[in-house]
Amino acid sequence: MPITCVTPAELLHTDFIGLAEGILKPIVIGELFGVTCIGASGGNFSSSPKQLKEYLSIVSSQQNTKRIVYFVDANAVNNDQVYRRDCKTLQLLLDWGFEVKIADWGQLYDRSALDFDEYLAEGNNSYNLISSEDYLSLKDFQSFADLFKPVVHFLSKKPFSSKGFDRTRRSQSIYKFKRGDRAKTVLNLIEKGYQNIIDISSTGTGKSTLIEQIEPEDKLFYVSSAHRNPTTAAAERIFDMPVRHDGLDFDYKRKTPLGNPYQVYSNKNRDPATADHVSVREPDIPSLCKSADIFNSMRSKGYQPDISNGSLNPICNACPKNISCANKIENGSGYRCARKIALKQKKLRISAESLPNPQEFNYTNVILLVDEPSVTLRWTTKISCTLTDFDRALTEVEMRDKELYDLLFPIKLSLYNLFKDAKQKPYGLGDSEVRKALGSAREDLPETRRYADPFGIARLETIVTKLPDLIEAQIDVKSVEKKWRTHASAANQAASTQTFENLQNIHSNWLIPFLKVWCGIKNGALRITNRQVLTVATLNTRFAEIASSAKAVIYLDATIDPELLKTALNLDPDTTAIIKQTTEIPKNLEIIQVTGFKKCLRERSDNLKQRIEAVKAKLAAVHSGDVVFLDYKNMENIHGHWFNHSRGTNEWQEIANLVAIGTPNLNLGEIKNLYLCLYGADNYDEKRFNSFYERFTRQEIIQAIGRLRAGNRRDRQLKFYFLSDFDLGFLSEMGYRVKSVNSFEITPDAGDKTQVKTWGLITIAKTWFEAHGSLAKLTQKKVSGAIGCTQGYVSRLLQSLGGWKEFKVQVEKLLLFLQRDLNNKSNIFDELENQELNYFREILKLPPIEAVKEIVDIIRNCGWDNFLNYLLSEDVIEVERPQILGLVAAIFTSFSLGSEINSRELLC
Repeated sequence: MPITCVTPAELLHTDFIGLAEGILKPIVIGELFGVTCIGASGGNFSSSPKQLKEYLSIVSSQQNTKRIVYFVDANAVNNDQVYRRDCKTLQLLLDWGFEVKIADWGQLYDRSALDFDEYLAEGNNSYNLISSEDYLSLKDFQSFADLFKPVVHFLSKKPFSSKGFDRTRRSQSIYKFKRGDRAKTVLNLIEKGYQNIIDISSTGTGKSTLIEQIEPEDKLFYVSSAHRNPTTAAAERIFDMPVRHDGLDFDYKRKTPLGNPYQVYSNKNRDPATADHVSVREPDIPSLCKSADIFNSMRSKGYQPDISNGSLNPICNACPKNISCANKIENGSGYRCARKIALKQKKLRISAESLPNPQEFNYTNVILLVDEPSVTLRWTTKISCTLTDFDRALTEVEMRDKELYDLLFPIKLSLYNLFKDAKQKPYGLGDSEVRKALGSAREDLPETRRYADPFGIARLETIVTKLPDLIEAQIDVKSVEKKWRTHASAANQAASTQTFENLQNIHSNWLIPFLKVWCGIKNGALRITNRQVLTVATLNTRFAEIASSAKAVIYLDATIDPELLKTALNLDPDTTAIIKQTTEIPKNLEIIQVTGFKKCLRERSDNLKQRIEAVKAKLAAVHSGDVVFLDYKNMENIHGHWFNHSRGTNEWQEIANLVAIGTPNLNLGEIKNLYLCLYGADNYDEKRFNSFYERFTRQEIIQAIGRLRAGNRRDRQLKFYFLSDFDLGFLSEMGYRVKSVNSFEITPDAGDKTQVKTWGLITIAKTWFEAHGSLAKLTQKKVSGAIGCTQGYVSRLLQSLGGWKEFKVQVEKLLLFLQRDLNNKSNIFDELENQELNYFREILKLPPIEAVKEIVDIIRNCGWDNFLNYLLSEDVIEVERPQILGLVAAIFTSFSLGSEINSRELLC
């Protein structure tokens, strides 16, 4: 980034050096205040430390001072990105031995305040000075959790406290260890009494090797969402816990690390090898439980069908194959037998949902390895209620307790109205809208019942239908006289049929969770979709209960926020340790952000899709096929999709170039549910939630970068392309090399409409010039017809360049320039380094008028020819010359100059 240094004609202050953001501000400050002032575009002084240090050394020697006053902009402290940037600059200056003070004229926290150049222009010049130490301590960025530390007024009513989120608690120290010492570090911490260990080491550092390195006293469970199709060889070598399923198929298109085909739920009407529809067939792996769908249905309705995995399970007791299922594996049954065999293994890979209940299994000497808890653990439980469920539940209450029904009647009417309102809204009604509308129902109650259990939840819990109530009793056939056994078997079959019919027809268990969330007894989220479905989300506490009973739990996740993990699982800070392997950011990895696509989410216009395909085609050609493309699921011509292949997998560790397309935004509703379940509706804050949400997007990007495994192959140059305008400043702060290019620079076909049309004009002009030696006789009518636009559109397109005639003059200058030999040219840019190209890209980020003024200033100072010499020289810009020409056109045509700048003055 170029640094500017301005010494005014009348130097009034020689005892300090001024520092200010931008290129023009230092000029104004220097002249009006009489001080030598140094500036950098965007305030990014640390991007050019060599040049900054050189300027400071010269000025410091001339003025015999080591003091610096930094005139930071308005609202600098409130803007996290600006504050971090300024702190980075301060630290750099302090390391060089300068004494730095921050100027404060009341602007630090005020967005409406004047910057110092404007402050001086209005005749002011007074300010206070803040020391560097005080300025650096204004904010503490060590803990992401500082953004989310709510005070919950009903904390005592919750089964899980938020003690790990105390505002007075500072970020926990991190235990650092060297490569190869992970197992030793973990075992030492367990020996010292730490029950929870969070390993946040970078991706690709071999966290999952703990599976092989730890020999448990009793058992080791490797908990992963990818347990059936493991992503590492270490995980695949241990036994896998089977799940209830009605058949699995082999997917031969995908292979595990040891070369086995993936196992996927069976689609009995589809050939897994070809994906073609076929007649009904048997799955590759026979069913282990014909009741698997019943279990899934009960779970979705808010019941707990897995409350017992043994013979006491009510659904299993209703199954005709109950006894054989526990003793042998055969088509249609055998799940309990397979599970029993798995639990005898010393090491086992398993899903979080399949873990035994702590009431039935002794975890005292069990170690849990949880791989990527951010995706492995189901943070919330969601119950859905249709209008049918709604009516059935309230009818059941009316039949069993009329007095209780009368108490619920106001809420019944309110919910009916909300169901109707939600149908008219494109996205239904969110949590705040539902709560606001339901507030009146509580206010209609008598004062004596308004707050303490206003709807009789305690009574309600005693009358609602429970899972065992739906089970028809079975007869022990062996205890019946032999002559009656046939009739007993028939009775059992009838009982089973009736049981499964009862289970299928039961309404969802929504009423009690809904009332607890609405009354503030439990944190949660409420929503009614436009399809008239009420959803109640609450925190899933099952894994927290299991973890608290285990000997030790080791969480393996490079990007998870430890504070969020502690809060969600109620981890005791005194028995929780955070560890990290000491590594350096790989120098062989370059991150290239391709801008011009905005957020680039799932929904894309046809034009956007075409532009993305143009970039993909260009990069595939440039890298000779040594490239993979990551995008949202169901997009065309990709090798993997976000939230699946962007995590955990090693299948791309031999690829040199990974292109990630689009901003990986998780479902907004699901993340808001989690936020409300963790911190409560009373503590909801839009700004904090946005930061909370953005954190998940950042995590996914970091995980995707890790798929290249750059740290494990430092002898090879690797590139990660990111096609989105999402701010990647956090990667720069982490130490990654991040370069930004416009999609037009990759290929003109990927430019926006203005860039593409302008490129078309340039191309036609070039062809005409080569044929005629001049553009004098080229008309607007000819070019508009060639690019498929009206003359009016072409005229509007060229307004910012002074019109058609001026455009031809400047293009002809450029075309003549391309014919010259640049090798012997010298100009004022000769000594600048390659990174100065970034300066022009930074200009494009400024407001239009300010950006053009910056360019005007440069052209005036160095001259048009020198400007072109620098901008078009091959040793500065490593792209093809036609693309360079297109970039020049883009710079001029991306702005509407208005009346403030005369375009002829700009170009002459």
